[in-house]
Amino acid sequence: MNFALTEQQESIRDAIARICARFDDSYWFDRDHDGRFPEEFYRALADDGWLGMCIGEAYGGAGLGITEAAISSSRSRPSRLSGGIQAVPSPSTPCATA
Repeated sequence: MNFALTEQQESIRDAIARICARFDDSYWFDRDHDGRFPEEFYRALADDGWLGMCIGEAYGGAGLGITEAAISSSRSRPSRLSGGIQAVPSPSTPCATA
């Protein structure tokens, strides 16, 4: 079985990583301590079209699968804070609509 990422999956990983790079440790430290929802982060994902990635194309989504959602989630969680609690709670979050 080949577990290597496809070119499309690598592209998704890199695009999500670029978004995440805009939200540094101080941003996540502040969200961790003020308890405020990371609206700016969520909006950045929405603006680039990542929240509907698993929604079928007929319904306005990208029609991608759970593997791509898992790649997105693994790149978008600030696991170094909150004892591992992530800003995007599960691979299903990128599948939600904004």
